[in-house]
Amino acid sequence: MARSSKATPHVCMVADHGCIRVFREAITLIQAGYTVDVISRKAPFGFNAFNTLSIFDDWGQMKRSVAASRADIFHVHNEPDKIVFHTRDATSKPIIFDCHDLQSLRSNHVSENEKKAFDASDGYIFVSETAAKLGVNTHKIKKPVAVVFSYINKQFTKPITWPANFNSVCYEGGVASAHPSFKRADGTEFVNYRNYLPIAKQFLDQDFSFTVYPASALPNKNYEFLGAVVSQPLFYPVLMRALRTHGLGIVGAHCHIPIMHAAMPNKLFEYMSQGVVPVVINCAEVAQFVEDNGCGIELKSFDNIRDQLADAPKIRERIIKDQGKWFMEKQLPVIEKLYEEVLGG
Repeated sequence: MARSSKATPHVCMVADHGCIRVFREAITLIQAGYTVDVISRKAPFGFNAFNTLSIFDDWGQMKRSVAASRADIFHVHNEPDKIVFHTRDATSKPIIFDCHDLQSLRSNHVSENEKKAFDASDGYIFVSETAAKLGVNTHKIKKPVAVVFSYINKQFTKPITWPANFNSVCYEGGVASAHPSFKRADGTEFVNYRNYLPIAKQFLDQDFSFTVYPASALPNKNYEFLGAVVSQPLFYPVLMRALRTHGLGIVGAHCHIPIMHAAMPNKLFEYMSQGVVPVVINCAEVAQFVEDNGCGIELKSFDNIRDQLADAPKIRERIIKDQGKWFMEKQLPVIEKLYEEVLGG
């Protein structure tokens, strides 16, 4: 990626656990000539590529790191939301709120933390068009807004020449292994949408293999008891290679929940980068995306799954042909434009 022809602001990304989206955006900016520092609670993947990395243990230490930064703009990633307004407490510089997940879509309630995070920010990035519309409407946003999809970086792709096994299904990412729903201590019911046991069972019962690549180690063997294979958490480049052994990858949830219907998860683009055909379940924004781009299949029900996936080989060919469309580097102008608007041109 060529260096921007305009002066590049000094950027500081602030994050809690430093998910892969932080790396994707930071490395895209660095490759374009930006200075990008990162302040995070723990060292994220690829931390050695950043210009500087500061680790914080508590909010006081985070604020001191922000206050000491020479950055022109702070690009803050949520989960939790409070990291945004704690950044505001420590600086008067512009803040971009990169909203990975709109928390109110999980609970159907706008928390005080979410409200304070939006109020503290000067510009906003959302992961999908639907999330952006909901965020703008919920918080009456009048400041600059951009949508930056969680595309994968070019460096993690290579020409896809290996064959696909369309009898093999995988899921990678956040996984729970408790019951699909349960009651909290206050009596309210919590829908555990990261529980993929119901989905795994449907595929296993119809003679597919099912492999789980969890983001963190699971506390029990519930998936194995069903007959699924569960990997240990893998180093990111190794995970990308592991995906290549599967023909199909799950995106979505076992239930309808607003946050998933508005999502455009990392895994969607990770699957496609490795020649894996996305299988979309209860995930409306992704379902529309794969239909518009011919790059996946929405599963309408769990009846006759194999028949519904009959076009997977043809779709894989299209994914391979369009591989270059989904690089994070292609979104650099979107991020730059937002920075310029927030910095006053």
